[in-house]
Order: sequence, then C-alpha cells, then structure tokens
Amino acid sequence: MRKNTLYIILSISTFLAIFTTAATCNMCGFSMSPTAETEQAQGEDVTPAGENRETEVETVLETNDEDETSYPPEITTIIFNGDDITQRLESEELRIHFGETEMDRIFTIIAEDTDSDELNFSVEVSEGEIQDLHNTDSKTAEFSYIAPVRVPAEGDIPYPGSITVSASDADGNTDVFLIDIGFVPQITAFQLPEVSTVSLNAVVRETGSINIGGSEGDDTYTGEMYIGDSGDNGMSTAHLSFNITDLAGVEVESATLTMEIFEVVGDNISFLDYLRIATTNYGARPLRVSDASITGNRIAQLPNSTTNISCSSSELINELQRKIDASTDRFQLKIYWSNPNSNDDGGPDGLKYQVEDVSLTIQYRE
Repeated sequence: MRKNTLYIILSISTFLAIFTTAATCNMCGFSMSPTAETEQAQGEDVTPAGENRETEVETVLETNDEDETSYPPEITTIIFNGDDITQRLESEELRIHFGETEMDRIFTIIAEDTDSDELNFSVEVSEGEIQDLHNTDSKTAEFSYIAPVRVPAEGDIPYPGSITVSASDADGNTDVFLIDIGFVPQITAFQLPEVSTVSLNAVVRETGSINIGGSEGDDTYTGEMYIGDSGDNGMSTAHLSFNITDLAGVEVESATLTMEIFEVVGDNISFLDYLRIATTNYGARPLRVSDASITGNRIAQLPNSTTNISCSSSELINELQRKIDASTDRFQLKIYWSNPNSNDDGGPDGLKYQVEDVSLTIQYRE
C-alpha cells in the first residue's frame, strides 16, 4: 500500500511539472507542437494578397488625372483667294502682283487640335496690312491682306516679305506657319509697261494621251487627248506641252487654258469623280509610257460635269511664272480623273479633245 501510495505521489508530481512547463512556454509565445493555423501562417505572406498592387494602380490613375497632357494645335491648310496653296508654300514663295486697282487678297487658315480646343488666331506681316481677322469656326480663321504700295530704293525684285500666322489654344500651346512672299512692287501709270497677249498652241508631237493598265497593254497616243476609262479597261490621261521659250524674262499678268470638247465618250463618267489639272515635266520630246507616273503641283480641280475646259486659276499663273523664271523652254500639264480605276464594263467612258482645240492665252509685261 505504501508502494502504491508512492507511485501515486510520483505520478501527480510529474503531471504537475509538465503542466507548469507547458503553461510557462505558452506565456512566452512558444508552441509545443505546430497547429494547422501555424503551419498555414508559415507558408503565406502576412499581407493580404493584392493589397499593395491595388494601391499602386490607384496612385498611378490619380497622378495621370492630375498631369493630363495638353496637345498643341497644328495649322494644316492655307487657302489664298479660294486656292489651297499649302503644298506649294513648302518649297516656294507666294508671288503677289500689284496693279493700279486694289485687289481682294483673302487668306483662310485651317488648323486641327487633338484636345478639340477653340483656337485663337493672330497674324503678323513684314510688309502691308492685315484687316478683318476673325474666326469662321473654332479652328478656322479668315483675314484680308492689303499689300504695301511702294518700290524699295534698292534690293531684289520680287521684293521679299512674309506673313506669320499663329494658332493658340487656351493652355498656351501655339503653332506658327510662315508664308514667304515675293512682292512685285506697284509702279506709277506712266511707268507701266504695255500689256501684251500671246496665245500658244500645244506642241503636237509632245501632246497626247497615255493609256495604262488595259488588257491591250500600256501605250501612248499623239494628236488627240482622251481622259478616262479606255475600251480595254485601262485609264487614259492627257498630257499638254507648250513652248514658252519666247516668254523669257516676262512678268505674267494672267493665263487661261482653254480646251473645247470634241466628244463625250460612253454613257457614264460620274464614277470618275473630279477632273484635275496638274503640272508635269517630261521635256521637249514625244510622250513615253513612263511619263504617266510624273507628279507635279495641282493647279485646278473641276466638277465631274465639265466638258469644255477653261482654267485661269492663280495656281496656273504662279506655276507658269515659276517655269519662266527658271528659264525652261516648256510648260507642261497633265489632266486626269481623281478616280484612277476603270469600271470594267468593256467600254470607254471619258472626254476626248483634239490638239488643235487647245490653247494657252497669256497676258504679260516685258
């Protein structure tokens, strides 16, 4: 019995020792054995998944809202007396002629703006005067230009000048377009040279048509000009050549291209869109097929209903003067439809002209 009592006392003492040790470890933050919750915590990030990424995204969005980009405007088009001169201004000056009577010189400025801002326009000139500058809509302005009436005491003629056009948005972004001008100063009536007139016929061996893309192959034709869809489903363009050798050194006052229709071919030319006239330069020789790909400056765009052609645009005058000033012996033009594709109906549709019905009438001063 004493032995059993001893065993009981030892067992109770051992149990109390173990219980006391376990309680002490628990208070110190130790665990005697890993639980499922502890094992899960050891294998995961304490921070909830995705919390930092969401914070970063929100921060970027807020920064973008506060730092919104403001895009500048861009002046895309300059129109002078109804003609788009933007492309020509990239390589040469605008020639302004003076006469005894005041001329209307109207400029239209067209701009674009990615932000769809309403734009403000301003104009500065080196010579002359600006009148009636006003917006015609949120991105277009118009003004009148009055050229100076004076002859410089010395210097080059044409006398150099410029018009500087600016378009600005509400954020202070600005685009500037410089228009270079060549003035021909006005002179008094008693000094004014006499105006002469000449009518040039097309050079027959250098004038005709080029047919491209037809089933019968590419070819050239002289003596007559056909513009349109050919019978073999190709497309023909007209090419005119004028000898301007005798006009060396003159100042062109006016020029008119005239072509009387010989025949309207086919029953449908509406699909051909606009009739266009542009400069070309293939030289004093007969046409070649490769001449069809020569590009130049457009001087006119005529409606689809055009048959008899009469063109006296300022672009025609300026291009002719440019050729004279460059001492070239030929002024050459290309006439074509804006839609270069056949309607594939197996029949021709277009306009036909005879070379003897073509003329270029020029008024000039020596």
